[in-house]
Amino acid sequence: SSFRDWIRDLSYQPKTVLVVRPDSIGDLVITSAILAKLDQRFPKSRIVLVCQQHIAPLFQYCPHIDAIEPFDKQLILTSEAKQIEITNKLRAYDADVAINGVVSPDVVAHLL
Repeated sequence: SSFRDWIRDLSYQPKTVLVVRPDSIGDLVITSAILAKLDQRFPKSRIVLVCQQHIAPLFQYCPHIDAIEPFDKQLILTSEAKQIEITNKLRAYDADVAINGVVSPDVVAHLL
């Protein structure tokens, strides 16, 4: 089934939705428009924003997300221990759905 089918299935309420944006501020600001829609569509779901550490404060008071999981992109690119750490943190959310809007060949986007 497609994303459109999934989002329209009113009976489906995921426990946790990860919104993954490993890119820069502009891309995340554009993506932020879907946060309100996700919150409206899935009012009982926990919405977690995964973004770069320096961008996280911009979303600290966003009413449409329940948690922010920040990361340091440079450390992830250079440290296997940090890759394992962020992977374990994201797995701990036990997310039903992960939305990653990055379609470029970004190493971090593929890892997350």
